Amino acid sequence: MSTGVRLAFDDALELAGALVDELRPAVKRLKVAGSLRRRRPDVGDIEIVAEPHLYAADLFGRLEPDLTEVRYIARSWGPLLKNGDRMIQVGDVHGRIGFKCELYLVHPPAQWGSILAIRTGPADLGQIAMGRMLAFGYKHRQGLVFRIADRHVMPTPTEEEFFRYADLPLVPPARRDELAARVLAEIQAAKAKRA
Repeated sequence: MSTGVRLAFDDALELAGALVDELRPAVKRLKVAGSLRRRRPDVGDIEIVAEPHLYAADLFGRLEPDLTEVRYIARSWGPLLKNGDRMIQVGDVHGRIGFKCELYLVHPPAQWGSILAIRTGPADLGQIAMGRMLAFGYKHRQGLVFRIADRHVMPTPTEEEFFRYADLPLVPPARRDELAARVLAEIQAAKAKRA
């Protein structure tokens, strides 16, 4: 969530399109997330979820992300404010002072559906989903869902599976703010009824 410079939806969409075009050759897949994916009228940053190519890193065959080209491309967008293996944040994107891009990198053990759902937001919906998962015996941490009883990782290749573990409907991104508001209102009404 950003609190600085904001861009109108159309301007942010055009910028995101340029970033996606530049990044596409360096990753297996990617998708714009955040408030832009939810089609908010203006956005404070651009969030992109990307799955980097993997390579075998050691004798045991553990897979590690290949981030060399991803980092090179991100540096061409602007100064790197964060440069982690799971999140890269770029400032002053394409010369837009104060405007940021956050690139979320999905690689094992994290799963695509979990990260895309959380990064699309809104933040309230992610918190609601994680709270509801606990009630059903699941927990979300570090981009994956696992069963609490035996720590078995539950597959979340799509957002649909992520929301299924929270017993929430999969709604289009443009309706997720509305879903979060409705579920929060139901929670507050239930609390008021118990009081």
